[in-house]
Amino acid sequence: MNSTNDHNFGASGHKAIEQNYYWVNGRRKRFFDQTSVLQLFSVGWRLDNIEELTTPKYGKPKVLWEVVAQRVQSFS
Repeated sequence: MNSTNDHNFGASGHKAIEQNYYWVNGRRKRFFDQTSVLQLFSVGWRLDNIEELTTPKYGKPKVLWEVVAQRVQSFS
């Protein structure tokens, strides 16, 4: 997931649609901070790991969230 710290790939300097959601090169792109990642997975998921990482994969450093989660089954 895109991190709000990913300034090389759109987290700053673009037209905001709403908070942490931008038009980046003609496309909508959402960015997440730790609070929003936790909120997204707060219901129906068990988080095994959440980590903010930087990868050089795209030529410039890209900051992202790596999340390992399992869907929780509800039998009610």
